[in-house]
Amino acid sequence: MKYVSGTSEDQIGKWLAEFYTKNTGLDVYMPYSAIGVHNGVNLLGVAIFTDYNGSNIELHGYGPGCFTKRSIKHLFNYVFNVLECNIIRARPSVNNKKAINILRKLGFKLE
Repeated sequence: MKYVSGTSEDQIGKWLAEFYTKNTGLDVYMPYSAIGVHNGVNLLGVAIFTDYNGSNIELHGYGPGCFTKRSIKHLFNYVFNVLECNIIRARPSVNNKKAINILRKLGFKLE
């Protein structure tokens, strides 16, 4: 897997947000940063980060099967080491049991 990143202010970030919206039907609100996961040919998934306030950030993701341990480690490195956040929030759909289970395994807590 390879990664590409962008923000709401550049073309790569806009492309990643469009991919997210196309696949989820959900809008991406500015400002945001994004990391895409690809295989060298196709974009497989994207993590969109919004609501950054200096210590917290919200994660929105799409990518069936592409969020491996390696890609999650890459995303967490960005959040905790680059941005120096203390908390990542995620709000999966209550119907998305798979995402809820994955988030719990990663240490996310229900609020």
